[in-house]
Amino acid sequence: METSVVRTRILTLVLLLLIERPIGATGTTAFPITDPGSVSGVNRQDQASSTAPAPAKPSLADLTYAQVKPDDSFAQFEQKAFVIGYPANWKATEEGDTSFRIAPAEGANGEVIAYGVAISTAPSSGSFTEATQDLVEALQRSNPGMHALDKPHKIHVGAVQGRAVNLAGNSPVQRNGQPLPEHDWLVTIPRPDGDMLYLVFIAPEKDFPQLRSTYEKILSSVQVK
Repeated sequence: METSVVRTRILTLVLLLLIERPIGATGTTAFPITDPGSVSGVNRQDQASSTAPAPAKPSLADLTYAQVKPDDSFAQFEQKAFVIGYPANWKATEEGDTSFRIAPAEGANGEVIAYGVAISTAPSSGSFTEATQDLVEALQRSNPGMHALDKPHKIHVGAVQGRAVNLAGNSPVQRNGQPLPEHDWLVTIPRPDGDMLYLVFIAPEKDFPQLRSTYEKILSSVQVK
């Protein structure tokens, strides 16, 4: 993301638009998070100005994996739409009626996530693959610089078949004054009521391999209601 910062006001964000027009509705940049610039740690630093992006917050700019390394032991976070497990030394918070965040205390600053998981729900229409692609396109429109690395592909979450997409952008974590490449792993899961639960697993690209097993464990713990 061209100085974009996937914020988590998803974790408080554009949901009102989605409620009026589901993702995929013609003529709308529908976004299942409560703010056109948020969904993950993905960054929208360029929102204020395309020529003078806001710098990453110092506390996140200098962050290292050692500061956010997850515990092997898990705690449980239960909500009306889902139940999920997460590392005991991270925090699970509710950012809105349908927006949630799981992240280490040091891994998020305000609306910005450098390491962690953004979670939300969104209406879906058409086939589930099409609904996932619509979501990907909405995220890309709302987060300039974000781009998909592959197409939606099938993934099993327990007994449920969802879709997964890998995306890339710029992390709020910096080295030598430059943002590190960020890896955002989007997973969408159908809900019994026809809506979609989606999760965005976020980390700088260089640290994602170390977090992959933890992220997969978090995903495998998801129970959709």
